Amino acid sequence: MPYRRPAREEERPHVVRYGPFPLRRVELVLGVAGVVVLFAGGAALGSERMECARSELETTCTIERTSLLLPDRTDRFGADDVVEVRFVPYEGDKRTERGRTELIDRIGRPRVLFDTGREEAREAFEVVDAFFRDPAQRTMTCEADPPWLGVALLVAIGLFAVGAGVTALRQVTSMRLLVYPRSARLRVERRWLGIPVGTTERSIEDVTDVRVETGGIHPWTRQRRLAPIPAGRLLLVTRHGEEAPLTERLLPGTSAHEAAAQKLRNAILDVEPEPAPIIAEATDGIAQAEPAPE
Repeated sequence: MPYRRPAREEERPHVVRYGPFPLRRVELVLGVAGVVVLFAGGAALGSERMECARSELETTCTIERTSLLLPDRTDRFGADDVVEVRFVPYEGDKRTERGRTELIDRIGRPRVLFDTGREEAREAFEVVDAFFRDPAQRTMTCEADPPWLGVALLVAIGLFAVGAGVTALRQVTSMRLLVYPRSARLRVERRWLGIPVGTTERSIEDVTDVRVETGGIHPWTRQRRLAPIPAGRLLLVTRHGEEAPLTERLLPGTSAHEAAAQKLRNAILDVEPEPAPIIAEATDGIAQAEPAPE
């Protein structure tokens, strides 16, 4: 009868959950606000191009608007009903000087064109007004690009939003610490928003203790005069007194590190966790204790 080798029993690890850690709400709010401003500004900024052609039968114009985020728009209309070309200066946000061109038809309806900085808007108005004043002019082309200052400001807001969002979301992480006492190894599984993002393994043969390194985090969005955010990380202590950090950087919070350190220490040293203290019930102010078994 052939001999069959028994299946090797797979070592079952002790699982210690480390995290999640407190979320930085200020950076998250700033990141979301930056994204909203980015989309609003990207929808507002863009280039505008107007082409008109005059024939013996009619005058037609085409307006093409290109946005940084929205789809391109094209508007074609007959311009024979335009009776006036008007320049409208006004003050925008934070008292910025702006202007726009309005084509007024026979019933007084305005068609707004080239709503941009005042100087560029006036130059566009002069080109459009000259075409409608001179019946001998057959074609006209006028174009306005988005202001470079607005584009630069939009890029800066986008970088700020990305930086604030990454600073906030990088803390939405947790770890599963898998301890294999028999093979003396520790497996660290990192998760971000519940998604596995990396796994590392290390030997714990010489590890005799687990401690918590405490410190503070001072993110770039926090004022320097304010106290840093409490943070910490786990340290694996060897029998030679060397300390190996479990993570590269400090993570916010305090209680999560203390709880994980205690559980990881018990798992590595293969020590059963201490039971919760039992509080004897009291009757009439006197604690009743059961007699010890003989």
